[in-house]
Order: sequence, then C-alpha cells, then structure tokens
Amino acid sequence: MNTILASGNDFTARTFNADDGKQVKIYENGHKWAVLSAVMTMDGEYVITGSSDNTIIIWKTSDATVVRKLEGHIDTVTSVAVNKNKYNREIVSGSNDRTVLTWDFDTGIIKKEF
Repeated sequence: MNTILASGNDFTARTFNADDGKQVKIYENGHKWAVLSAVMTMDGEYVITGSSDNTIIIWKTSDATVVRKLEGHIDTVTSVAVNKNKYNREIVSGSNDRTVLTWDFDTGIIKKEF
C-alpha cells in the first residue's frame, strides 16, 4: 500500500491510503501542540513527529503508540528526519531555537548539537 503521512494543527499526525484517500491510522495523545513535521522510516515500522511543544515523538506504526518522547529543544521543532538502517539509527531535528540535534534512535539520547 502506498501511504501518505500528514501532520496537523490538531496535535496529531495521520496516515492515509494513497490509492483511495482513506485514513489508515491516527497518531494522537502524544503532543500538546501542533505537529509541524512528520516522517516515516523506510521500513514503515515507525513514524517520527516534531511539534510546537518542543518535543519529538517516535511512534510504532503497528498500533500508533508512543515508543519514546525526545526532549532537548527549547523552542518549536520545525523539522524531523530519520536515518534508520543496518548501519545507522538516528533522528535529526531542527528547531526555532536555532539548533539541529542528532539523536540515537534506540536510546533517545542527543548525539550531537549543531
């Protein structure tokens, strides 16, 4: 199935079937403010969201549950990216606090700050 991932001001992210437009999953009850950025891992196992509440959340796609909440930015998280493969497992986030952080995907620990 081809999937579309969307983030929204209603504090959620949602996946839709790209063929028929029907909602597949909703990722909710994690963020306290608007979700501004969302990305899915290439294997489709996880969704990562960034929010105006200054946090990043890793979600398990099978049941739309929170795996881990990442806290380290002091302002809105405006972008998230993920690199998850057999050689590297990290999340990269950008924020209005003028930092870019890299995170260990498995532990949620900040690896580097730019």
